[in-house]
Amino acid sequence: MAEGLVESARAELTSG
Repeated sequence: MAEGLVESARAELTSG
């Protein structure tokens, strides 16, 4: 579960 949250946050950070 934690991995999913981390991936989501990372995607947002790397998005911009």
